[in-house]
Amino acid sequence: MKECNIEANCKIFLPKLDMLITDFNERFSQFDDLKPSIDLFCNPINIDINSVDLKYQIELCDSQANPFFTPRGVTGIEIFKFLDKEKYPKLRDFGLQIVSMFGSTYICERAYSDMKYIKSKYRNSLKDSTLQDIIRLATTNIDVNIKDIVAKQLRPQCSH
Repeated sequence: MKECNIEANCKIFLPKLDMLITDFNERFSQFDDLKPSIDLFCNPINIDINSVDLKYQIELCDSQANPFFTPRGVTGIEIFKFLDKEKYPKLRDFGLQIVSMFGSTYICERAYSDMKYIKSKYRNSLKDSTLQDIIRLATTNIDVNIKDIVAKQLRPQCSH
């Protein structure tokens, strides 16, 4: 087997790599800001109360002292489902805010995936307006019976 002794000039890639590193640092810098909130969301029963935003501390102290939560071993979203909205309004709202971040991310990823499929090489003749309509159908929770709609359009209209 022959060995290949070609020297690669890697220096030409350094500007691109620097640009990628800068881009990643900018995009993911917000994660450091979100860390305290994610920590609170993941395990509110065992988190150090002093590390949490002041507006949650009283409700958090009360919930940690509540024997209803401690033996269950429940973490994350499950705890926020059990919180009484009258007794723990700030913590409950906080949990809903964090959960909604993930739901909207899922919807965006699903829409992108659907669009990618729709605009595949098999459907390259779509117009932009048609693409918008198809994406709307693909990302809705409403069941659309296309066969019935087409059948109604093909039937002659009765005129009396």
